[in-house]
Amino acid sequence: MDSRMPASLPLLRLDHASVLRGGSLVLQDLCWELRPGQHWLLVGENGAGKSTFLQLVRGELWPLDRHARLYGLDGVLDPSPIGLRTRMGLVSPALQERYQRQGWHIRGREIAASGFDDAFLCNRTLTAAEAARLDETLTLCGAADLAQRPLSSFSQGELRLLLLVRALAPLVQRPALLLLDEGLEGLDTPARRRITAVLEALMARADGLGLILAAHRLDELPCGLTHVLRLDGGRLVDQSTLDAFSPDHATPWTDPPAAAPCPILHRAGTHRAMVPHAPGREPLLDIAHADVFVDRAHVLHDVSWTIPHPRLPADGGPSCDHWVVLGPNGAGKSTLMRLIQGELPPALGGSIRMAEVPTVLERRQAAPLVSPALQATYTYDDTAADVVAAGFFGAIGLWETPTSAQRRMAMHWLEHLGLADLAQRRLSTLSTGQARRVFLARALAPCPPLLLLDEPCAGLDPAARRLFLETLTRAASAGPCLILVTHHPEDCLPVFGNVLVLRQGRVQYAGPREHCPQALLDALLHTGEA
Repeated sequence: MDSRMPASLPLLRLDHASVLRGGSLVLQDLCWELRPGQHWLLVGENGAGKSTFLQLVRGELWPLDRHARLYGLDGVLDPSPIGLRTRMGLVSPALQERYQRQGWHIRGREIAASGFDDAFLCNRTLTAAEAARLDETLTLCGAADLAQRPLSSFSQGELRLLLLVRALAPLVQRPALLLLDEGLEGLDTPARRRITAVLEALMARADGLGLILAAHRLDELPCGLTHVLRLDGGRLVDQSTLDAFSPDHATPWTDPPAAAPCPILHRAGTHRAMVPHAPGREPLLDIAHADVFVDRAHVLHDVSWTIPHPRLPADGGPSCDHWVVLGPNGAGKSTLMRLIQGELPPALGGSIRMAEVPTVLERRQAAPLVSPALQATYTYDDTAADVVAAGFFGAIGLWETPTSAQRRMAMHWLEHLGLADLAQRRLSTLSTGQARRVFLARALAPCPPLLLLDEPCAGLDPAARRLFLETLTRAASAGPCLILVTHHPEDCLPVFGNVLVLRQGRVQYAGPREHCPQALLDALLHTGEA
């Protein structure tokens, strides 16, 4: 069959399509067409229905009227996605969470190869043509060195890169669809540039490929997008050409809902109070000559890092003694967070100590983590209120009965983060961004002395990201030391006055941000040429 599509036939048509989930309409009355040569940007705030929309497009969900969705990939309009999903590559937070949650003992090449059969695992030998295509895509995306590494060793960005290879490699049959739900999130600057170049080359080809890219960071979009689709509350509220699109209206930066005062400023009885740094006081965190191995891979090498207690300014403003951890994908940043939490031990000869925290369990309570990985491995479908309450015990799942004071503090944080209406919703019913804010509330509710933030803004819309960062600024004025891992310069708030730079598992710099070589910062956050 000729791979070129008739100009009059869409790749996909939605005709008053609605989707019911959990007894509620999550998508309503959608009318839309994707035609050959069109490449769509999908926007909307957290919970607008973007991920559900992509599931509908790919055939993972059925509309109430089965004929309300028609595929034209084979030259005729057909309501069934059966046999077509290998031609509809998908990258999404939910897919990444599935791999992280299952923890299969597989290697990078097996992950990437599974896309040829639209499966999670590759259960057959690839044909020679498929193997060659896979090798070509791994090289093109800069992921060839990940092919033989185990799943457990991958950072967030490295796994996202492999999932992109998984989606791209099979798309040799045309016409085809590529669906990216925050597909570039978690990638460092060089990886984003490589993938962007690959996407731009694909969009430039006139062979029937259709791209739909859901994104919140609109300054990182590839060239070649032609149209914009905006969802709000499960409804299609706008569709236009990219030329007519105003980013200011993609996800309005509305003021956050009225909420109680920041609970962390009222900390009596919730945790030991923090005091200003005094000479000779034991450091808050002291890591000495730590080597860390993950599945026998040497990830961290001779890491030494000392963090004093933050000094609180006399005017009550936020301290600038907090830390941002920078480094390319695979540098060991997430492994460092796992070391601090006690999930991974240092090898013989290294040590890690946290002030007044003698045991690993207490360290997990005193240094809670907010990260996409934690969100992926939280397998209990608790209510948002119970997820937050579980933070008082450093547990996955609520296994102990919270006190009334703990329940009140948990609710205060949900209110402060604009989540009060979601308190009794199950975690599985929340969008990625909504769930991320629930986990932030979980970390902050016990008022810990140390807060670990590993790419915490991934998946947040602009309004939620602004509220999140404003909350961190207020939290920084109350005593806990913040450690932020990020690839985005706009997330590096002024309160992060110190920088730790990791590269290939080794510390390249640790100290005040103002003394860090500007060329190194620019390379890590802007040019990616470090």
